[in-house]
Amino acid sequence: MGVLNNLLSVSAPGGLWGGLINWLSGGIANYAVVLIVLTLMVRAVLLPLDVFNKYTSKINSRKQAEIKPIIDKIQKQYANNKEMLNRKTMEAYRANNYNIFGTCFTLLVYMVLTMVIFFTLFSSLNKMSAYKIYNQYIDLRATYAYELGLGENATDEQIVAAATITESSTEEQKELVAKANNAVVARFDETKESFLWIKNIWRPDSSAKPVLDYKTFVSSSRLSDEEKANITEACYNIVINPVHEANSGWNGYFVLAIIAAGSTLLSFYTNTLISKWRAKRKNKQFIADASSSKTMLIVMPLIMGLFTLFYNAAFGIYIVTGNLFAVLTGPLVTLFVEWLDEKKQIKENAKNKTVSYSRKK
Repeated sequence: MGVLNNLLSVSAPGGLWGGLINWLSGGIANYAVVLIVLTLMVRAVLLPLDVFNKYTSKINSRKQAEIKPIIDKIQKQYANNKEMLNRKTMEAYRANNYNIFGTCFTLLVYMVLTMVIFFTLFSSLNKMSAYKIYNQYIDLRATYAYELGLGENATDEQIVAAATITESSTEEQKELVAKANNAVVARFDETKESFLWIKNIWRPDSSAKPVLDYKTFVSSSRLSDEEKANITEACYNIVINPVHEANSGWNGYFVLAIIAAGSTLLSFYTNTLISKWRAKRKNKQFIADASSSKTMLIVMPLIMGLFTLFYNAAFGIYIVTGNLFAVLTGPLVTLFVEWLDEKKQIKENAKNKTVSYSRKK
């Protein structure tokens, strides 16, 4: 039990996201940078759909504002006649070329797609985290066994026996254990995947420890019962304790969660400010769309902050990168959508004038 060849049973995550991450990591050494590049690729692909969604939402909001006085009048006139109220309302919508379902469909497609990407990537990064945590221990265990003079097929029991110092232990054995302890710490420093202030991107950017205890390791690496049996707590502690002592303290400082919440709020607020500024500049009424509601301004930053806080920093890097991308591109998208809507209004006004002139003749 505990033979290294039996331990090496976990393969790298596959699928779309696993394949992309593995492909990018072939040319980029740092996994945090891999995730940043992956996020930018995903956001770039989604950008045209985001523009289209905001454009249709803008048109919908403007149309609603234009026909609101008519709908209010109908509701007041037919308040006691539900059948007539519904019929007159639909007639008003048709007369003003307003499709109540068109924008809903576009928004639904965009939301479904973004949610599918969000949760599938979340699942893939959790699997990648489990894979990385597991294989890092296997690598450290092999290093420790080698420095003790044991072969690659050394069992957990053999490693524990060779590393346990007693009163009868020789100086040579003590030196081997000290050498193994130093080697495993050095190996961890060589292979750990850190980023800026974060010591281990497969752990949360919080007060969590960068090096896992045995119970957290077992749960985080998603071991099967057979794999759990192959990794004893005694051997794990002997291998990891030197690493744990050399890497005490917090894994991070909650920075990603703060940036995630703040950038989400900023992306919403910036777009609203730009729309208000353009409306004031052109002496028009500001028309808010669904994304600028107070509920969205509160709920979305909170959700993004919590996701980043409680899950591994790798996923937090994805969220923060996506949010910063939105902050930088959001104003440009908003200005472009406003420009498209103005062009559409000019065409509609010209068409209405032509129709009105024809009727007079």
